[in-house]
Amino acid sequence: MIKVMIADDEEKVCRLIYKLIDWTSLEMEVTSIAYNGMEALEQIKVFNPDIVITDIRMPGCDGLELIQKSKELNEFVEFIIISGYRHFDYAQSAIKYGVNDYLLKPIKKEELMQTLNKMREKYRKKNENSSREEKIKRLLEQSIQKIRSSIFIDLLMQQTEEEKFYLEDINNRYQFQFQEGCFQVIIIKIDHSGDLSKASIEYLGDKVANAALNRIKELCWEIECYFIAGAEYCLLNYKEENKKIIRKQIKALLDEITLQEALFEQVKFTIGIGTAVEKIQKLHQSSRAAELALEQRLIAGTGKIIEEVSSETKNISANPMFFAFNKSLTDAFERMDAELAKSSVEILKENIFSQSDITGHDVIQAAEEVCNIFISCMRNNQIVVKEAYSSINRFRQQAADCSSGEQLFSFLGEAIADGLQLIAEDKKQEDSRPIRTAKLYIQDHYMNAVTIEEVSYAAGFSATYFSSLFKKETGSTFLEYLSKIRMTAAKDILKKTNLNVAVICEQVGYSDVKYFTKNFKKHTGLKPNEYRKLYS
Repeated sequence: MIKVMIADDEEKVCRLIYKLIDWTSLEMEVTSIAYNGMEALEQIKVFNPDIVITDIRMPGCDGLELIQKSKELNEFVEFIIISGYRHFDYAQSAIKYGVNDYLLKPIKKEELMQTLNKMREKYRKKNENSSREEKIKRLLEQSIQKIRSSIFIDLLMQQTEEEKFYLEDINNRYQFQFQEGCFQVIIIKIDHSGDLSKASIEYLGDKVANAALNRIKELCWEIECYFIAGAEYCLLNYKEENKKIIRKQIKALLDEITLQEALFEQVKFTIGIGTAVEKIQKLHQSSRAAELALEQRLIAGTGKIIEEVSSETKNISANPMFFAFNKSLTDAFERMDAELAKSSVEILKENIFSQSDITGHDVIQAAEEVCNIFISCMRNNQIVVKEAYSSINRFRQQAADCSSGEQLFSFLGEAIADGLQLIAEDKKQEDSRPIRTAKLYIQDHYMNAVTIEEVSYAAGFSATYFSSLFKKETGSTFLEYLSKIRMTAAKDILKKTNLNVAVICEQVGYSDVKYFTKNFKKHTGLKPNEYRKLYS
């Protein structure tokens, strides 16, 4: 028997959990009940339960601390957390520690049973020595699941019509039992603020899939779910007369999964409903309609069901507002002005959202056009800065998780500004590189009669442009900088040797001792021999 412990500081909750379940039918027995955290920990030491059902907040030792200390005693003990409050941080941490489920009060028998059944199956698989036949069966089931899931890639994602396949062919190919009737795709999108862990997103994906199966499975001949990029795709096949009741169940599904918003702050669920089609070969049309419906949340908002969005496409890039944006962004590139680029995106956003018939898809297309214009500006200016491309690619990844047009364009403005700032910094370094070359050349040749013409040639510029650039970058003219290098070398020789001034004058690039002496005094306030007496 699987040993179970119940822990909650409310005695009535413990009694309720104990009486809700037929433990024997699950091959389980409740070996102990605790009413505070410390008592629970002591009973875990004594009874060594396989499963602990515990409240997240208890006096003496809260749920998270109980999990940590219990895992130190027995790493294989499994936990189900229950709570009646919004404990976002607790939920995140609990999932990180490998908690099997996080149930909200009031506890529902069906939900608890579902979790316990999964844990019983997990326990059985973990503890039994599977026979060869069972291993083969499991591998076969996994293989069949992969084959079934591949229909999402082949028929939905690629959006190609497999007219050459009959229903029977598709059933054989993908291990389904589709029947003539309605075929439909719904997509449940999980929108969040960006601070949700990967484990939490996967947890929510499982919750959504289970809820969809529980609500709709009995009304369908076939249903298959596939989680990708923060969205649960559900493929439905049902008879025509079930269409209305399935629509009602989708509404009930949204109400059910919305309860998870109490557990995970800043999480919103939106359901996009695709059109029902009569041929499975047209399934990609239903999928595309569901995607367009989800994109509409950028305009209509999240936390709702969206359907029947116009699939009419507009050539939004031909709108005059994009010509103005292109000109403004080109100007920003010429000036290397990141703030101007950002404000250009903001002005474009205001123009886009002032359109009365704008759709979510239009907003996404507009954002993509901005990215394309930015990349065109880079190419037109022969700019190759990998980090700037990376800034645009990061935005494209973020775009899928944006839950509003405002958020999308906020991220876009930041990406464009960051990209141009990176380009400006790279250009500044590029401009500085010839100056560094010039400085090294002067350092190596100051002892000769070096001229601005030969230094500018070494740097790769004309003497006129180099003279202007050198002053801008160093704050000194070429002759001032050359003189400073020569004086530094002269001071070093004066301190370390007994060479006469005429020899030193020649060694640092001067041919006239009087001019050298005058220049030396101008830089140090001392004549060369006076400097030697003072510092040697």
